[in-house]
Amino acid sequence: ENAATALAATPGIDAVIAGHTHQVFPGRDFRAIPGIDPQRGTLAGKPAVMAGFGGSHLGVIDLRLRRDGAGGWQVAAFDCRAETVPADLPAAPEIARPVMADHRDTLRQLRRRVGRSDAALTSYFALIGVDPGLRLVNMAQRWHVRAGLRGTCWQDLPVLSASAPFRAGGRGGPGHYTDVPGGRLSLRSLSDLYSFPNRICAIRLDGAQLRDWLERAAGMFRRITPGGHDQPLLAEDFPCYNFDVVDGVTWQVDLSQPARFGPDGRLADAAACRIRDLCWQGRPLQDRDVFVLATNSYRLASCGLFSPLVAGNEVALKDGALTRDVLRHYIRRRRRIRVRHRAHWRFAPMPGTSVLFETGPGSLDHLAELERHLPGRLDHTGASGDGFVRFRLFL
Repeated sequence: ENAATALAATPGIDAVIAGHTHQVFPGRDFRAIPGIDPQRGTLAGKPAVMAGFGGSHLGVIDLRLRRDGAGGWQVAAFDCRAETVPADLPAAPEIARPVMADHRDTLRQLRRRVGRSDAALTSYFALIGVDPGLRLVNMAQRWHVRAGLRGTCWQDLPVLSASAPFRAGGRGGPGHYTDVPGGRLSLRSLSDLYSFPNRICAIRLDGAQLRDWLERAAGMFRRITPGGHDQPLLAEDFPCYNFDVVDGVTWQVDLSQPARFGPDGRLADAAACRIRDLCWQGRPLQDRDVFVLATNSYRLASCGLFSPLVAGNEVALKDGALTRDVLRHYIRRRRRIRVRHRAHWRFAPMPGTSVLFETGPGSLDHLAELERHLPGRLDHTGASGDGFVRFRLFL
C-alpha cells in the first residue's frame, strides 16, 4: 500500500502503473515534493500514471526507445497523461462481444433475490448521522458475532458493532453513494451496501479505547466556530471508509473542539475531546467497561488510523466469514427487513451556527424521509461545480 514511489526508485523499473487511492496522476490531486512531479507525471524520475476510479480515466504512457550498446533497449524520452473517459463513450464491439455471455451470467447472478426491505437504504446523509444501510450492516455483524461467541469465555460480554460508509462520495464522485430502493433486495443490493471483500472479526476493548475509536472517526469533521455561518463541515483529506459508526452506544460530536487525532491516526491534541455524552444502555459509559466489538479484517490487519487500537487487543472472533455473505444470510433468515431509525450519534447543539456539506444529487429524492429523523434543520442550497449538491445544516 502506498509503495509506488519506492518501487519507481528501484533499478530496472522503467515505468509505473499505480492505483489504490482513487486519485488521478499526473494531476492536481498531488503536490510536488522530492521524488514526485505531478505535472510531468514522474515518480523518482520514472513515468507513472494512476487512472482515477471506476474507469473514470485512461492512463497513457508513451515511451520513446533507443538501442543500447548491448543490443537491448533503453528509454530515451517519454510522455504520460491521464485522459478523462467520456460518460457517453460507445462500447467497442471487438471487446464487448467475446465477454457478453459472461456478462449476462454475472447479471443473472447479481439479480438473485435475497429478501425485502420496507424502506430505502441509502448513504447520502451518512456523514451527518442518517444511514439506514450502515445500521443494517451493523445489525448483521452483531448477529454473526453473538452466534460465534456462544460457548466461549466472551459470550457474556455485550457486543457492539462498527462499520463505515464505504460509498459516500469523496474521490468516487457524486454517483458514489449507496442507493438501494425499498422493496426487493438482490445480491446486487448487498454489493451496494458492502462493496469490499472484508471478513468479520471481533476484538475485546474497554470504554476508554471505544472513546478513542470514536474520536478517531470524528476527525472526519473540521473544527467549527460557534456562531459562524456556512462553514465547511467535512475534512477533505479524511476518507469516508474511516468514519466508523458504532452500533450499541450513543454519543454527541462537539465540533467546537479540535480533532484529537490527525488524518493518519496519530495523536494531534491530547487535551481535545469531541466525543460527549457517550452512553451504553442509557447510562454514561465508563473507561473500565468491557465490550466485544465486531469489526472487519481490514481493521484487524492494522490498516488505517485504527491500527494502534487493535494491535494489542485480544481477538475474540476471527472465523473468516465474508461480511457480504453474513449480510446475505442475515437477510435471508428474516426475509423482510425493517431498519428502525435510532440515531447513534448527533452533533452537539451550537445555536446560531450553520455548516455546509455536499452529497450526491440522488439525495434530493430522500429529503422527506430525512427530515423525520434529522434533529437539525437542513436546507438545500443548490449544486456545486463538480456534480454534487450542497446543503446547509443548522447545528
